[in-house]
Order: sequence, then structure tokens, then C-alpha cells
Amino acid sequence: QKWRAHRKLIAPTFHLNVLKSFIDLFNANSRCVVEKMKKEGEKEFDIHDYMSETTVEILLETAMGVSKSTQDRSGFEYAMAVMKMCDILHLRHTKVWLRPDWLFNLTKYGKDQIQLLDIIHGLTKKIIQRKKEDYKAGKRNFITESKESKDAKATSVEGLSFGQSSGLKDDLDVDDNDVGEKKRLAFLDLLMEAGQQGVAINEQEVREQVDTIMFE
Repeated sequence: QKWRAHRKLIAPTFHLNVLKSFIDLFNANSRCVVEKMKKEGEKEFDIHDYMSETTVEILLETAMGVSKSTQDRSGFEYAMAVMKMCDILHLRHTKVWLRPDWLFNLTKYGKDQIQLLDIIHGLTKKIIQRKKEDYKAGKRNFITESKESKDAKATSVEGLSFGQSSGLKDDLDVDDNDVGEKKRLAFLDLLMEAGQQGVAINEQEVREQVDTIMFE
């Protein structure tokens, strides 16, 4: 029941029309990463690090409502920490002797994991703390409906439609009327408001939801 309540709360923040309102931010971040990659010149290089950092920065700006002007290198550090954590998880999966926690914690990988988790949870704590301060100051990060979302309430390609525009809907989906206001709260702002008011989600669950969105 907790999962159902949380999904019902969060679903409107990922509605198609909300995502469309982020197009300008997607484009701006895309141009930014292209400029960074241009510095590599004509040589062959791996774009994974660049794209991972950009993904984190886009999440911070959109779902978390953190202005790019207030971001530091924490986006890059977070992305690298997530990748290294995935390497450690894969290693523990393939090396049987690293599976027992007591033995793993004695290894270099165990010590590295502690440091990496500090970086990962550190960013989460920082943005939640910032949102708490904004909430107390009466600040909210609203999403203004873009021209694209006004002009196109449904997306179709050569007769193919997606999501609710094709009539596919379950008991937890939301329709345009649920998010049809001119302004809507961004993901983290919505969680913070609900958490502060003690509705549907508590502070610990807010952290868990933010960790889930950021880590994935």
C-alpha cells in the first residue's frame, strides 16, 4: 500500500506534459556537453563520463529543481561515484568470497564503498536540506507549462501513440486534468511539501525516493 500511495503522489510529476516543459533545459544541457566534448578534438574518446555527468545535471535541474548556477562539481563527482559503486556491486556478484559483509568490509573495496556512499548520500542530503530551507522561506519550484505541451497533448508517430493517448491507463495513472494547472510543483518540491505536511510520505521516505531517482 505504501508503494501505491507514493506512486499516486509522484506520478503527476512525470506526466508527459511535465516532461515536455523541460525541453529547453534538455537542449541547453545537450549544447553544454557538446561544447565540453569538442575540447577532445579529433581523437577517439569515451563519452560515457560526459553523458553520466550531464544526466545527473539534468536530473538536478528538472526533477530536483536545483538551478545550474548553484551547482558545483558535485554532479560529476556523483556520477563517477555511482559508476564505481556499480563496479563494486558487480564484483561482489561475481566474486563469492566478497559476498559476506564482514569479509567485504575488511577489503579495499569495502573502504572504497564507504567513501562512495558518502558522496552519493551527501549530494542527496545537500539538495534536500536546500529544499527544506526554501520551503521554510516560502519558495517553491513551479513548472510552467511550455508552448509544446499546450500545442500537443498527445504524441503520435505514424499512427502509433504512447501512454494515455492510446487509451492505455491503469488505476494509478493521471490524465491531463490532474496536471492541467498553469503551474505544477517539481518532483522534489512536491515530496518536500507532502513530507513537511505529514501527508502520504515522511522525511525518510523522501530521502529514499530522491536516492532512487538520482541513482537510477
